[in-house]
Amino acid sequence: MGVDGWGEIEKKPVALLSATLGEIELFLGGAMVVEEEGSIDGVPFYSGTCGGHGVVVAVTGVGIRRARRGTNIIIARFKPRMVLSAGLSGALSPELRVGQVVLGEYVVSRLKGERKEFAKVGLGGLRSLEPEGAVISGGILTESGFVHEPRRKRSLFEETGVLCVDMESWGVVEAAAGAGVPVVSMRAVSDESTEKLPDVGAFYAKGGGFSVTKAAGYFLRHPRSIYPYYRFRRVNCPKAGEALKQAIEAFILSLP
Repeated sequence: MGVDGWGEIEKKPVALLSATLGEIELFLGGAMVVEEEGSIDGVPFYSGTCGGHGVVVAVTGVGIRRARRGTNIIIARFKPRMVLSAGLSGALSPELRVGQVVLGEYVVSRLKGERKEFAKVGLGGLRSLEPEGAVISGGILTESGFVHEPRRKRSLFEETGVLCVDMESWGVVEAAAGAGVPVVSMRAVSDESTEKLPDVGAFYAKGGGFSVTKAAGYFLRHPRSIYPYYRFRRVNCPKAGEALKQAIEAFILSLP
């Protein structure tokens, strides 16, 4: 798998960053051998190897600001050769299905009216993943809130033309660009463009962690959201998580 402009790749670790542990925990229990775990300024990390490559997995927390902060902390401590930003996302394109993985070409911020490019990588070894079309490349949108309504998804797709939406990629790219570290992004689709979900962003406390109290309060106010959320958590997320795990492993194992 070629990477334009990187030159000779040093034997530094790959930093795998995600908003929550649940999004990448299958990778931690898969091909990665964890040798150390800890926390730096509130950012949990797990370091080890995957197929002979050094890897540091870190959980930044939900949202642009936490993603930016967590990326800065991990880059300063581990000096990675690249950042792999990975997690789940909502489909904006009506063509995407749960379990497909988007390899980001660029990320868009509507707030700033800008777009930033990810490191240029080909699908390479990811083409071997089944079924055909399991991984596609395209644009990613970062929003400050959870996009959960079909009407909103359709509007954002018509406005931006990107494939999916998350809440962290822009912050990761901003921080990594300031340190001169290339970023590769992978987002597994956890909800399709026509699916209506509860506002999952309302379930998280100020510190970025999941709050049972907030979630319970939300469902008391919106009882019809219980089944869509159950399906999202028990069907969609496991399928997307497994697809993301396979894509991450295939990418890291294909590195020089």
